[in-house]
Amino acid sequence: MKKRVFSIFMAALLAVGMLTACGGTKESSEDPAGMPQESGQAGTEDTGDKLVLTWQSWDPVSKYQPILDAYKEVNPDVVINYEQISDYETKINTEAAGDALPDLLSCKVGNTQMFAEAGILEEIDPEDLKSDSAYNFNDFWETTLDYATYKGKMYGIPVDGGNYAWVYNKKIFEELNLEVPEEGYTWDEFLDTCELIVEHKDEVGVNYATLINDYGIKTLLPYMWQNGVEYTNADDTVSNLDDPKTVEAVKYIQKLVDTGVIPPIEKLDEGSFPIVGMLNSGSIAMGRVALWEALKLEDSETLDWGIMHAPRGNDGTKGEVLYVNTISISSTSENKEAAMDFMKFATSEEGLRILLENTTDPQIAVRKSLKDVSVSQFATEKNAGIFVDALEYCKWMPNVLTVNEQMDAASRQLDRIWYSGEDVETVLRDLAAEVNELLKK
Repeated sequence: MKKRVFSIFMAALLAVGMLTACGGTKESSEDPAGMPQESGQAGTEDTGDKLVLTWQSWDPVSKYQPILDAYKEVNPDVVINYEQISDYETKINTEAAGDALPDLLSCKVGNTQMFAEAGILEEIDPEDLKSDSAYNFNDFWETTLDYATYKGKMYGIPVDGGNYAWVYNKKIFEELNLEVPEEGYTWDEFLDTCELIVEHKDEVGVNYATLINDYGIKTLLPYMWQNGVEYTNADDTVSNLDDPKTVEAVKYIQKLVDTGVIPPIEKLDEGSFPIVGMLNSGSIAMGRVALWEALKLEDSETLDWGIMHAPRGNDGTKGEVLYVNTISISSTSENKEAAMDFMKFATSEEGLRILLENTTDPQIAVRKSLKDVSVSQFATEKNAGIFVDALEYCKWMPNVLTVNEQMDAASRQLDRIWYSGEDVETVLRDLAAEVNELLKK
């Protein structure tokens, strides 16, 4: 790709990169890609006449080393030079401007649209993948493919990710004779259960039934979906943030606070680790926990934890957030065929099984056939398979260019409700107007 292609986009890209690196850090640190990891880079070796492919990502090499080793065994003439990059988006944008992109690059939520718009990513023809019977393209969960798509075109392949489910304390539920519905509580059932727990809080030793650790749009989206409203209209040109059903969803969250079943919403910390800590200490009876954090739960005299589906709308509608990381080929790679060969290996059933069986942090199985492998670190009685079953209804915001800016706007505007007590309809109307302007881009 010529340098002039990138000059068209560079100013906007650097602005978005700075937003993500600074104001957007809170939003990106929640997903598996943003978890604190040890530093690392693949070891160097004498490449000789071998073909060298460079792969850049934010993750440490230890995460993917088993895949790199397995690929090397069957492809000894190819070296995958893996580089862990800090300030990832800024680095990729800078490399793009200098025609210095790697052959392969990872994309987390928000990256695909940004990089594809800038011409950084090579388009992938899904029909080529489907025609390879050994690759089993139809084995991917359909929702995971959305994260590699922009404007109807495919620019990568899903690798891993994570989502949320609800953890509850079996001891408390048994003491109060509470039975968890197989498909999860409806909103009304959830509120009734919370009120019963709080009514007996001294008896069971909790402070609250649960809590919501606010981090903006990631809290609001599931309740919107559960109440039957999508984030935008069908062609992603207008948001539904001021829809009456969105207003109703926010007021339901407010009701949980007003009735005293949850404390006032706080920004306790990045992510939901505070919720894990409160479950471990026995101060709450249930909480929304991410897959990659669930291993931090500790059974004790006060906690015997299990997993249940997220609450659903009173009409049964489900919805929860999913993050998926993908791997892509750069548009400037001079070894696209070899890069595709490695990418197919890494995302094949064999490659992803190697990843899932060797990771120290749980990753969601982007392939249906690997469902059990992705939760094999959990005891059967924990019912961790719900994390994968939930992929039937998990998703994310539409893949439009201004996702990061919309997330920032939502966090800023929703603070007016949670911390300033402003009118819900007014705030959501202002938020919708701001997001609609961003959608016009």
